[in-house]
Amino acid sequence: MSNWEELVLTAQKHRDATISILDPPLPDLPVTANLPKNLTSIPRSVLSPVEIGITETPIDELLAALATGRLSSVTVTRAFLRRAGVAQSLVNCVFELAPQEALTRAKELDDFSEEHQKTVGPLHGLPVSVKALISWKGLRTTEGLVAALANTATNDAPILALVRSLGAVPFVRTTEPQGVMMLETLSPIHGSTLNPHNTSLTPGGSSGGEGALLALLASQLGLGTDIGGSVRSPAANCGIYTLKPSAFRLPLAGIHVFFSGCEMVPATVGPMSPSRKGIAIFMESVLGTRPWERDPSLLPIPWQKLEDPFEPKLNIGVMWDDGVVKPSKAMSRALTEVVKKLEGNPRFRIERWEPFKHKEAVGILVSRLLFVEKLYSPDGGQAFTKALAKSGEPMHELTDYRLVSGPGVESLSLQSYWDWTMARNIFRANYLQEWLEKAPQMDVILCPPHPGAAPPIGTTKYWGYTSVWNLLDYPAAVFPVTRVDADLDSEDSDYNSRSEVDDWTHSHFDAQNQAGAPVCLQLVGKRIEDEKVVQAMDEICEAAGLPFIDCLR
Repeated sequence: MSNWEELVLTAQKHRDATISILDPPLPDLPVTANLPKNLTSIPRSVLSPVEIGITETPIDELLAALATGRLSSVTVTRAFLRRAGVAQSLVNCVFELAPQEALTRAKELDDFSEEHQKTVGPLHGLPVSVKALISWKGLRTTEGLVAALANTATNDAPILALVRSLGAVPFVRTTEPQGVMMLETLSPIHGSTLNPHNTSLTPGGSSGGEGALLALLASQLGLGTDIGGSVRSPAANCGIYTLKPSAFRLPLAGIHVFFSGCEMVPATVGPMSPSRKGIAIFMESVLGTRPWERDPSLLPIPWQKLEDPFEPKLNIGVMWDDGVVKPSKAMSRALTEVVKKLEGNPRFRIERWEPFKHKEAVGILVSRLLFVEKLYSPDGGQAFTKALAKSGEPMHELTDYRLVSGPGVESLSLQSYWDWTMARNIFRANYLQEWLEKAPQMDVILCPPHPGAAPPIGTTKYWGYTSVWNLLDYPAAVFPVTRVDADLDSEDSDYNSRSEVDDWTHSHFDAQNQAGAPVCLQLVGKRIEDEKVVQAMDEICEAAGLPFIDCLR
């Protein structure tokens, strides 16, 4: 057995051990071969009525019950630990549980509230799931790389320390892909994480473990990260809510990746939740601690409660297509149905937004996405290749495509690095100018988060519908709308090819195989207007009656 295989085996045995010590033990699940493709109902068949009731309570109601003492944190934490254990058995989304630490913390919180008749903070007693690359004191790091498994975090990442200080109970770490630069969740460390709605489809990535766990209601609030779509892809594929905030609003320190220090495209932490209210609750709670007073990289902007930023109307620009990869019929139908609902409401003004320079050339988004091939991998994949070599783990073909051998990947000279960074800055300035000149009243852009619903595992190559907003550093939310319908969403036979990447993506649209998969939309705002995006999402969902079909039940 090779060194990397030994590290992986040790990590997997540890994960299984953290699940095996749950008390009472989890019941046996049906044999995998006998399970349906859609697994979202399975947890209800093996958990107790009390556990089902707790874990399926929306986050705002759960926090209220914890704050009043109607539910204890120990009881709630134990229920979510058990549901997370079931989720792992079904879709392979757990890196490890932390039952002993979580239950100890939950007991401390219960004792505090009983003694002082108040809560520690706005997240008092709430179990929170955490993407594995976020440092957790005393636990091994990952970075999505086998070699990193030999390291142990000496401190919590500041974002994790913050949620603890607010009363949250971190209880599980979730899976991520190799190198965390993939819109899927495939890794030699844990294998493939599956989509709970259809196990032949990807849950997305790189926060795919979070997406799958939350879709199974094994958490009501999760911490993910996003540099090219990594919270929005799993949210879209798994039918949940998320926000990619503007960069430098939430602490990013203590999140270790092989490209740490490269800020050509800034990453950000993002909240993920099966409940729409979970997004605002998280942002308001964390920014209420004024984290910029302890982290000089952060912008000193608290979460603002806006009375009515859209007076007299909420102006929505609809981007139907980015001009590079044509959306599937299911995605176009979801967008059409929402627009029709809003057009009849006097609160909303709808206009068409043409994708600005999303189609400079066939199959190329802003000169090969400017950053996906250039700014994401400015060293031509050297750092990633060296990181793999430390353990000898094999490189996954999707990681190879994105970081090493894909189109446009090259090692940049210092001058080229400067040139591409300037190109990024010019694009940002030009995009904002286009917005101000062509649609000065437009508050937000409504668009697809991906060309279609979740594609088959191992086939996700196009990031353009999410990554362009990372380039611009625009906040973007994702919310569920409907499901793929096998009859309504079959693709037309008169497809006209645009490019190789369009052909590849279109070849994986299959309404029969994707039937029942969630279809979500994305809402985008100007930089630092995160609050407006979240408020606009709330208004759109309320006015349109979204989701049309509950994707999680």
